[in-house]
Amino acid sequence: MKHVIGFCVTLLLGSPAIADEREDWMEAIAVVSQMSEDYTQRANAAGESLFLGTAMNELDVSRHTCSILGRMLGKTDLIIHLETPYPQTTNGESTFRAASISLDNWVYVARRMLDISVPLREAKWNSSCVGKMEIPASAWIEQPEGQVLFAANSEYLDVSGDVESGYAQKLEQALSRYEGIRSIALTGGGNDLAEAMEAARLIRQRGLDTTVASGCSGACALVFLGGVSRTIWSPYPDLGMSPAIVGGQEQPPTAQAYKIIQQFADEMGANGRIFVQLMQSGPVSGFRDGRTDQLCNARIVTWIQRACSAP
Repeated sequence: MKHVIGFCVTLLLGSPAIADEREDWMEAIAVVSQMSEDYTQRANAAGESLFLGTAMNELDVSRHTCSILGRMLGKTDLIIHLETPYPQTTNGESTFRAASISLDNWVYVARRMLDISVPLREAKWNSSCVGKMEIPASAWIEQPEGQVLFAANSEYLDVSGDVESGYAQKLEQALSRYEGIRSIALTGGGNDLAEAMEAARLIRQRGLDTTVASGCSGACALVFLGGVSRTIWSPYPDLGMSPAIVGGQEQPPTAQAYKIIQQFADEMGANGRIFVQLMQSGPVSGFRDGRTDQLCNARIVTWIQRACSAP
């Protein structure tokens, strides 16, 4: 049995310079790409199906994201269990084909993480990995308060940071800096409701779409409503609603803040009443307890991959 990136352990020992790190990771990517091709050939020889279904397209993406980030951030001891072993024999259940798909996904994630800044890697590690997949909460990496990070990827702008004072202005500056952006991929939390609504209206004025990158909760969920189209892709990063916080205090159900939020959600084309109900019943995940249909029916999300579409 082989580990996906066990071969590059020695390459990543120590604290190499950024240029050396990139060279080592590019070498690792080349090796994994060849491994994927080898498994494809073995799958063909074993007569395994060419098509395993769209649900397999994101195979092991979450695991690979955290294993790669863990290595990049010097937390290898916390992610060894995520480095998936692959088969040397087949039992007729498309094991070679699945291994090839998973390895392709490893390559995609590695390239993506290599092209973003260290602070953005840390933010993604905190939001996507810490406290999940047997990675302890103590693995959290402290980041500067109020930090909002941006990375342009083709037509997507990756926005990572809590929605606090200055968020909307930083977003506007980033949109002016990067041309051709059509969709905002959100990661973060925060409690500044006014700032979130300002950012959402900015997104709507520019005719942009929104999606969730690595978890979007609290005030970030209000920013998400700004998208003309609001999509969630498998493997379903969390869209979490939680009670309104004003002045550091959780608001009672009758608070004026909820009336403002309901009007705002209606303005964005969602069902404001349902959105407020989900906030008041939180903190909850949008993808637990069969909530996917509710999110689509209320037009909070306009499309969830392989789950539902808004009417």
